[in-house]
Amino acid sequence: MTENIIVLNDLKDSKGITLLKDEQSIFCIVKSQIGIDEANELIQLIKKEPNKDIITQTISSIKYNKLIKLNNQQTSYEINVMKPQNIQEINKYKKQQYELFLETPELYQQYTLPYISTIPSSTLQWINDYSNDITKPLLKGDGFFLVPDVKWNMKDMNLFYGICFSKDPSILSIRSLRQCHLPLLKRMRFEVLKYINSVTGLKEEEIVIYCHYHPSFWHFHVHFTSINFPTLARNNSIGKAILLDTIIQNIELDDLYYSKANIMISIGTAHQLYDKFNQTK
Repeated sequence: MTENIIVLNDLKDSKGITLLKDEQSIFCIVKSQIGIDEANELIQLIKKEPNKDIITQTISSIKYNKLIKLNNQQTSYEINVMKPQNIQEINKYKKQQYELFLETPELYQQYTLPYISTIPSSTLQWINDYSNDITKPLLKGDGFFLVPDVKWNMKDMNLFYGICFSKDPSILSIRSLRQCHLPLLKRMRFEVLKYINSVTGLKEEEIVIYCHYHPSFWHFHVHFTSINFPTLARNNSIGKAILLDTIIQNIELDDLYYSKANIMISIGTAHQLYDKFNQTK
């Protein structure tokens, strides 16, 4: 029997489906041609044995690898189960239209910064757990730590995807960056690339290094993604990704570059900021 399950999005490019169960758990299941009954069978497997077949686990998510048998064939599924802290985390996974807006420094102060202040600190607790070694990161350095992105299965090294967080929570995003942060940014770049090469064999030319703006988490971080990662293009559309080398160059030119810049951003129609930015047209 299918429970209270809502399909948030059909991820055709990554061959998967995103579901919301009882408004309490988001399930991201990757495999070609996922149906609702097939997904429900996987959910029942996890409910029956929640501590079995775990790949990775943080305070906010658990990643599983499950096998089910259909038509006498066993199929492997990768499932990421997350506990959303608020409606915005659910909206992020919904299928929605996106529009481009030019965020001026004034609009950042008027709309974006007040919105950031409403986000519960509990949504960032999993980041703090890595910072405080409650959850072990992949790499710790001077002022930063590297963690696996939930989209990486941690088995296929050719598809590496890690996120490098600053230990300083006062750096919210690229808007907060100044020339005093340049040593940190350059350490992140050098040491994480060195780590990736030692673990995966991937060269610098095979890693895309970038920040999102607006980011998913308002605690400054940098994405390190294999150029072969299947959803790289979808996750980094215009109005979203800015290369780290570009960020470094801009700050070297002007200490206040990102506090003064007009930045093109992409906002989904389900986002809390959409109506506010839409009225500025």
